[in-house]
Amino acid sequence: MKEQVERTLVEARKTFDIVLQQIDVVRNKKQTKYYGTGRELSIAYTELQIGRMWLGEILGEIGRNNPYAGTNDAKKPSDIAPAADKANDVEEYLKAANDLPYIESIGGLRKTIDATLADVERTYLNYTYDKEYKEGIVEYIDRVNETINYDSTIKHIKTSRMCLGLAMGIIRDKAIEFPVTPDEAYKKE
Repeated sequence: MKEQVERTLVEARKTFDIVLQQIDVVRNKKQTKYYGTGRELSIAYTELQIGRMWLGEILGEIGRNNPYAGTNDAKKPSDIAPAADKANDVEEYLKAANDLPYIESIGGLRKTIDATLADVERTYLNYTYDKEYKEGIVEYIDRVNETINYDSTIKHIKTSRMCLGLAMGIIRDKAIEFPVTPDEAYKKE
């Protein structure tokens, strides 16, 4: 069960790495400036970045070796450990984020976050149930730390998704107020 949790969390970190890069692509679209959604997209990026880091903390709590152990003693840039759990071959995902219409890009990011978070919640909650009830009650302090880290992780990831939803609400409101597409607005300039 522990190995399954580790695989799920690592895959979630890789998926969120892709989503972070996709948010960057969407942030750089001209529609971001037109709709004024840059702040919401930036907050979504930061919150997902923090949630991804907390997933790494949970991996450490379940026994994964710290991939950054020597980084504190770095003397030069090459001594700093590379980011762990990075996604490979992300070009197709970035192209999709760039090619999709703006609203669909943001909606797709929300769906990806939801699906990935559901996998994390299902797997991790089953793991903690097994740990507490099948293997005997774990030490209180370990459970408190795991709960704090888990709750922080979920909070940041959900905040990211909510900020993307807020961006969609801004788009809706702007479209009602100024019923012109961004492409039409930029042609007039």
